Amino acid sequence: MSKDRFTLAYPKPEQCNREGVIRISPRCYSRILGVRARTGLPIGNIAEQCVNFALDRMVLMEEEERDAT
Repeated sequence: MSKDRFTLAYPKPEQCNREGVIRISPRCYSRILGVRARTGLPIGNIAEQCVNFALDRMVLMEEEERDAT
């Protein structure tokens, strides 16, 4: 599997919103806090960009492949 580069974009202040809640593991939250410490970006903005990146590249396994794993 090749690794695509993921580059965080710095949004304009009006692009930040505070809608919705997601639950993530403590390990994932800790990793996001590390990114926030390095970039200064809000946690929600980092999480949204990560999710969008993943969803844009998501491949769903066919039912037979899922059963085989």
